[in-house]
Amino acid sequence: MSNSEDIAKAFLDQWQQQWSQLAIDPAWQQMAGQQWQQFAQQMVNMQMPGAMPSANVGGHDPTRAAAHPPASDLGAQLLAECFMRLARLEARLADLESRVSK
Repeated sequence: MSNSEDIAKAFLDQWQQQWSQLAIDPAWQQMAGQQWQQFAQQMVNMQMPGAMPSANVGGHDPTRAAAHPPASDLGAQLLAECFMRLARLEARLADLESRVSK
């Protein structure tokens, strides 16, 4: 190995060791979990500019505003929303491609 490869390996080994130590620290786990829950809640509540609305073209979805799932369900809800939006994008892209190919 060259000197630069040795330095890179030492750096990655140190980085992995630090993350491994953080991963088993209960205080860090709690703090990280709280931050992820806050992030997930913000994503559920946020309507991003240019994003496709969940239920209607006007951008307001009363079902999203009214439903505030428990934090444990937020990840599943976000993933389901992501897949639903991806499916809509795929359908729109297929429609656009069919129009262009005509």
